Amino acid sequence: MNEEMKKKQIEAIKKLREQFADEAYWLLGDWIDALDEAPTEEGLPSEPIMKERARIFRAQELVGFEEDYEEK
Repeated sequence: MNEEMKKKQIEAIKKLREQFADEAYWLLGDWIDALDEAPTEEGLPSEPIMKERARIFRAQELVGFEEDYEEK
């Protein structure tokens, strides 16, 4: 890939992140909050809920991560 095309793609990615990253991050946060409303025994989350929370936290981390393509 030539350098000019690479720069255009990096700029497109940055614009898309600006457009969607915050909204996606907060939506995932709402998902985690909704899990807090799931039925539990004695008020403690069970393994399925904890696994789902971990998955969402990983997704949230990926959405919020800003990799600098220009340094690669």
